[in-house]
Amino acid sequence: MAINSRLPMLPEFPRAQEAIQQVWNRIMFRALGFSDPLMSQIPIRVQKEGNRAFLGESEMEYQKRGVECACKVDVGKGIPTEEFFTLPGRLGCQLAAEGARDVFNTITTQGPHFGILEKSEPITFATWLAKMEAFELDFKRDGMPRWPQFFVSEEAMAAIKSMMESLAPEDEQKLAALVSKKRKEFDEREARRRLVD
Repeated sequence: MAINSRLPMLPEFPRAQEAIQQVWNRIMFRALGFSDPLMSQIPIRVQKEGNRAFLGESEMEYQKRGVECACKVDVGKGIPTEEFFTLPGRLGCQLAAEGARDVFNTITTQGPHFGILEKSEPITFATWLAKMEAFELDFKRDGMPRWPQFFVSEEAMAAIKSMMESLAPEDEQKLAALVSKKRKEFDEREARRRLVD
């Protein structure tokens, strides 16, 4: 006597699985792209070949970077729907935090688009001005400079704001001279760019 040992198979719903996967990926990539203030500002460009890349007008060596994150889902065990759809958001946030940490570890020298303020450096107008001198500044349509973004502690940001609100007249003149110089550099870059285009 033969016994049929096959268990009944549950039906597969490939279109439903694909739709769920798309929603899951959308949640994860949204969290990855927007949960961290630094990572949300890094433009995504596809690097198809070579190792040359450009940041503004500056050529740089392209270095592939990556972060990993894993989650374990037990197959065959149920998981509440809310938990299932909060998991990709958590993973995206973890990936963004790891990516930002990697970027900060990679940036070690002052460049035209980023700089470092050591914790031991006092936050003075002279220090801030010296840092701004090294940056390439862009300007908005209304003529106002696009100042670089700061990723510092709340205490350091409060100190910078306080310092900028109480500038001496001679410091205000230095600031105006810096803005004028950076505007001239910006106009020259734009003129060169238009010639190339």
